[in-house]
This record gives sequence, C-alpha cells and structure tokens, in this order.
Amino acid sequence: MHTPISLRNWLLSASIFALTATSGFALGTETSAKDTAAADSASPPSAAASQPPAEADDPGKEAAVFKPHLLWTNARSALLFPIQWMAASNQGTLLAGSLFSKTFYLYNIYNGTCKARQTLPAPTAQPPLINGQTAIFYDTSTSLSVFDSETGELNWERLPLRLPQRRNNLRQPLPRPRGSKVKPLMFNDRIATINTDGLVMFYPNRAPSEGSMPDFLMLQTSPDEKGSFTNSPIISRQVLYVCTAAGHLHFANLNNIGEIGMIKNLVANPETTIAKEVRVPILAASPYIYLATMDGTIYCYREFRKFTGQRFTPPTLVWQKKLSSQCEYQSNRWGRPVIMPQTDSTNTVLYVNAKDCAQALDAYTGETLWEHRVPQGIASPPILWSDYVIIISEPKGSIPAKIVALSPTDGHTVAFCELPGVPSCEPLLWDNYLVLGYRNGYAECYSLTDDID
Repeated sequence: MHTPISLRNWLLSASIFALTATSGFALGTETSAKDTAAADSASPPSAAASQPPAEADDPGKEAAVFKPHLLWTNARSALLFPIQWMAASNQGTLLAGSLFSKTFYLYNIYNGTCKARQTLPAPTAQPPLINGQTAIFYDTSTSLSVFDSETGELNWERLPLRLPQRRNNLRQPLPRPRGSKVKPLMFNDRIATINTDGLVMFYPNRAPSEGSMPDFLMLQTSPDEKGSFTNSPIISRQVLYVCTAAGHLHFANLNNIGEIGMIKNLVANPETTIAKEVRVPILAASPYIYLATMDGTIYCYREFRKFTGQRFTPPTLVWQKKLSSQCEYQSNRWGRPVIMPQTDSTNTVLYVNAKDCAQALDAYTGETLWEHRVPQGIASPPILWSDYVIIISEPKGSIPAKIVALSPTDGHTVAFCELPGVPSCEPLLWDNYLVLGYRNGYAECYSLTDDID
C-alpha cells in the first residue's frame, strides 16, 4: 500500500499545470524499438494490472514479451512539485526535477532509493545532457552547472555571462544573453547552448578560468522570432539545426560559422499563426531530417550539403505529409522523438503520434503504412522497445490511462497496462525499465518484462 499524499501536496499539485508531451515521432526499423512524454492529473500511484500479450506476429521469432509490472514508487521521497523532466545516467541513476523548483533529485533506478538532492542556480525546463559520468544543466538564468550524474556532487558551474560589446559573425550587435529553455549539446568536446533569441555559445567542457569567454554565433533571425528559440536543437554531420515557435528552420555549419541560414514559413499558407509552430524536436536520420508543425504536417528535408569549391546547399524539401489529426500542444505539452540504430536501410519506418492516432510512415516517401486510432487521445510520442511500439493513452470517463504496446508491422494492440493517471513529463525508457513522473511529485518505475524482479 502506498503512503497517502498530504493535503498540502494535493493542493499544490492541483494548482499547478505541468509541462507534458502529446506528440512526437520516432525512427526505427519495423522490428526495432525505444523513449517519450505526457500530461494530466494523477491520483496516488498504485500497482497496475497488465493484459496478457496476444500471439506474436511471427511465431518463430524470439522476442522480449511485453509484461509490465510496477517495481517501485518514490512515495517516501516525492518531489514537492510536478515532475517535468527526467534523465538517466549510464549506470542507472534517475535524475528528476521541475520547472517550478531549483531542486532536483537523484534516485536508484532499480529500487527507487533517493540518493541525493541538489540545487541549481535557477530552475530548468529541460533534462540535463548526460555526458559520461556528468550531468550538464543549462538553466533559465543561463547558468551552466556540471554535476556528477551518480552522486549529485557539483563538479563546477559557470554563472550568467556579461558579454563585451562586440559584434558577432554577421557584424550585428550582440544581444545580451537571455534565458534558455533547451537542453545543451556536445560538439567537439565543447558544450553548445542556445538562448531563446538564437544566441549560440560554445563552452569548454571544464571549469572556467577567470575572465575566459566562450565562442559564440548568432543565428539568422527574423523580427517575429524574438524569444521563440524554445525547441530542442540537434547537431548532425557538423551542422546545427533548430526550429522555432515562429515556424522557421535554422541551420548553421559549425565548421564554418559564416554558413548560416533559415527556411522561413514551413507552412505555405497557415490558417493561424499557431498552426505553423514547431514544437516537436527535430529528428535526424542522415541524410534526412524530419520535423512536424502543430497543424499535423510532417516534413522530410535532405540535410545541409557542401561541395568542394562551391557554396553550400541549404536543406531541401523531399516530401511532406498531412496527418489525420493535429500535433497539438495544449497546456504547453512537449514531446521528443527517439532514434534507434538502423540495421536495414531498405525498410526504414517513421513512427509518429498525433492527437488521437498513432501512425507508421515510410521514411523515404511519407507513405502511410498503418494507423492506430485512439479516440480518448494519445499522451506521448512513440516509445520503441523490443518488438513493440509503445504509446500512452489519455483517460476518458471510466477508461483509465494506459501503456499500450502496438505491433510495429500493422499497429494492432498486442497488450496494455493500466496507469493511475497520465504522466506530467516525458516518460523515460532505460534498458527494460519505463519510468513515469506525475503532477503530485510521484515517480513510478515499471519493468517491461517479467524477466526482471
């Protein structure tokens, strides 16, 4: 039996809306898998009952059986705020935190034991970058903090910078660094960060020396993009890509910072401004990148290319596909794609979730391979694990929220597991464990097979 939640925690969780994920996409082969997101109120966590799996599509194939069961809940060490981000170290330490608090927690992912608590200079909207045995945070105040990802011990930090009055690579006046809402990246052993106005900084991956300044570049921005760089960027083949809430795709060749540009207005004639917003982070699968706008359109671009002795070729559109429903982000919900290593380039499938439908598309043509309707709504991007595509469904009336395992070949339901509510942040897949965080500060960890005690 779980420890009852105090009235104070219930009132607090009822008064705060959590950031959470409803849409996203993932790339994999038809028999690969992995990750993801969600939101809504959650009652105190309780053990979930799993449905027996249906017959496998290929009876002769050995695969992990989807049999989720609850391993632990953090009832004795729950966060005081909704869990809005999670990350896992390479050794199995869970890091969890909230945009409403500077404090984050570290748990043993195998048994839920709270290992430590640490405090950031300011809250962060995104999980840290796990690099080796370090967790790198870039918070809303633009402070850079590096912790040991196993013990929570602070290695070093760099407080917000005051940049000198000089000009950037385009000879434009350099703005003051503003807040950041995106996760940092690693590039050539340097930490790359992006502020909400498109200022990119490159920090050495070590404690700063007195008076040292990072390298930087300013992305080419338009007047409608002030403060709109809130989407997670990617670096693919030495090129930085980032989309904005204004609906533009930006790119910069990091080997030559003079080669930067943007593709404006991804939706040619959007009916509303919000329809062209890009909230789902970009998915890279060289030589293509995939992105989605809020109106439910998926775009496939060929990556930035450069030829010897010629100017660079910006990303070019290969295909676009309108989904059967919108990629909505109500209540500031966020999603994140997952990329599985490709073993068969001739049979590559793009999995994508919209508001009420999970779909599989041919990654090269955009052709629909199958779709799975979920009338009550989908609360996560697809999670690819073993031979399953896993989604989280919203509750509706007497129908509870569920973890649902779909067949990657035709999308039929193989098995499901009921949940006490919808997670308030992106679910975390680590090995065979799925960790869910809720609005009341609780976290639950499920083993996806019966092979793990």
